[in-house]
Amino acid sequence: IFYDKFHKDSFFQISRLKFPLKGGPDRGNINEKWTKENWHILKTKIYDVDTTQYKVSFEKHEKSFIEKVWLEDSGFSFEFKFELIDNKWFLVSAFELDN
Repeated sequence: IFYDKFHKDSFFQISRLKFPLKGGPDRGNINEKWTKENWHILKTKIYDVDTTQYKVSFEKHEKSFIEKVWLEDSGFSFEFKFELIDNKWFLVSAFELDN
């Protein structure tokens, strides 16, 4: 339920982000962090990614969920980590790499 709502409701998504998030938009600046001002709302669930173009993996645990999306042999990837904190799920890190 959380994961669906997170990707459908942008206000809910922002409320479930722990800013500044670990990671950030790479864009050549490894010190830049994700903030409310530069965050891009996530709309595509890992289960809906076009796997004919992208590779995906995910790990679901009792208190964490990690998803990865990448283009093979390109250096382009995303990794998102969700954690259960005080019985609520939050996105706690978002790494974007474009080498």
